[in-house]
Amino acid sequence: MKQEPSLRDLLFFSEVPTRLDAAYRLHRRLEPLLMRDFYFLQLQENLQNLRSVLAAQMAQMKLGALCSHCASTAGGGCCSSEMAGETDTIQILINLLAGIEVRILQSDGSACCFLGAEGCIFAFKPMFCLNYNCSHIHRRNTREQMTELEGATGRLLSAHYHLESYLLEVITRKG
Repeated sequence: MKQEPSLRDLLFFSEVPTRLDAAYRLHRRLEPLLMRDFYFLQLQENLQNLRSVLAAQMAQMKLGALCSHCASTAGGGCCSSEMAGETDTIQILINLLAGIEVRILQSDGSACCFLGAEGCIFAFKPMFCLNYNCSHIHRRNTREQMTELEGATGRLLSAHYHLESYLLEVITRKG
């Protein structure tokens, strides 16, 4: 008899298509509740605001063009095919709740399966994807710019952690 995976395995250790399916099921089930949950809405709004701050800092540093160019090279740079494995079910759910249509865009193994022609489809990325510990970035930017980038990233990741923790609590409560 085949044993059902544990919730922990389903959320964090299953294959990417299984995580994606689980996130869509959670989304259908929880979105109506969460859209009436004032605390969730506050956490989500804070996350959106901090994402905007980080996006502005990245634009000021011209990271979009730099990272997109690197991602388009063989192996995908930081956006290699292994990076999809850093994305758990809750990460996908957060993006779905933000209105992002999350789907596998490629499966040839040349880059992350969530990387499209315009870049990453995620509004809210895994922690590794916000690392910016790249020699190309460090060479082209001042210490002050890097400090601003690291601060904006840290604030976003902290807010993301709080939202993810709350969603895990809701999932656990709702079964």
